[in-house]
Amino acid sequence: MDEKPVVEKPTETVVEKKDTVVFETVIPVDSSTIKKPEVEKPVVKKPEGKPFFFKFVNAATGNEVIGEVHIQESTKATQYQPFGK
Repeated sequence: MDEKPVVEKPTETVVEKKDTVVFETVIPVDSSTIKKPEVEKPVVKKPEGKPFFFKFVNAATGNEVIGEVHIQESTKATQYQPFGK
């Protein structure tokens, strides 16, 4: 006779799940009483110094001369900032 080894079958656990119903109470809210957060406006910093208005006039004719003004920060500066029409 052939003897077969006994093989045990793993046991299965069955879990029953029931649906759960949750009831929530809804309270009406007057939306006009809700405060919205205030948005802060960015602070615009004024440039240092005083503003300048340049107007060039031709000495011979008295007419305005249209052009560009080059501003250099100091005598050691290697760059300038152009302004003009």
